Amino acid sequence: MSQSDISFWNDIKNNSRHVSWESEKALQQADGKMTVRNVLARLQVLDDEISWIQETLSAPAERPIPPSIAQLLGETLDQKRTLKSRLEKALDDTIVELPE
Repeated sequence: MSQSDISFWNDIKNNSRHVSWESEKALQQADGKMTVRNVLARLQVLDDEISWIQETLSAPAERPIPPSIAQLLGETLDQKRTLKSRLEKALDDTIVELPE
């Protein structure tokens, strides 16, 4: 990792609003399945993660992002958007019978 990469990450660590990565552990799937409640919670976390990555990628010119990190964040953003789309489709395809 280059010095500019280290400086960038230290700046992010010290000055940014962090997404709670701890909630990821609580939302793990079991055998490829998740409860609807966990899907909804995961969608909220994904929204926060996507917003954070977008804000980071649109950093002001005085705080440029090293190219290697920008590429990694761009790939991560694509993965998060894909997962969000899959979860939203799963919810759209789920019909729940409400108890009386």
